[in-house]
Amino acid sequence: MSDCNIRVICRFRPINKREIAEGGENKYIKFNGNTVHVDPYQGRKEQNFTMDKVFSDPKTSQQDVYNLAARESIVDVINGYNSTIFAYGQTGAGKSFTMFGADIVQEELKGIIPRSCQHIFDHIEQDTEGIEYTIKCSFLEIYKEVIRDLLNPRSNKNKKGLKVRETPSRG
Repeated sequence: MSDCNIRVICRFRPINKREIAEGGENKYIKFNGNTVHVDPYQGRKEQNFTMDKVFSDPKTSQQDVYNLAARESIVDVINGYNSTIFAYGQTGAGKSFTMFGADIVQEELKGIIPRSCQHIFDHIEQDTEGIEYTIKCSFLEIYKEVIRDLLNPRSNKNKKGLKVRETPSRG
């Protein structure tokens, strides 16, 4: 992994039961290390995409994804820096599974968010220096150009979503 501030990490979920029942199979996408090759189909040209890391094995554990995709960011948060973990993809692509997990109680099924929270609060609990911690967290969804606050559902009554504000001095 590079020492870059931005990393692109791709996780490919396995084909689900419905897709299998419909005869679906992964016949257009091939993996070669950290490169994803998409064969030509339906008149589209072939394409190659290179990421910092590609999780193509459906058996990749949630812990492995956390360790590579989020752990460094959470250590930065613990050290006082801001951090963002951004999940992007089509509906049904596996964003919620990766970010939340299938179960926040079963360790092997926890996603990035419960693991991050546990990491931060374990660190605070083990602190022996009496440091005062302030934790701020935003949890947003952008869907069809509308931004929703997932931690405050009441703020989403407005169908237009949250307003984007920019301050020249602070960004």
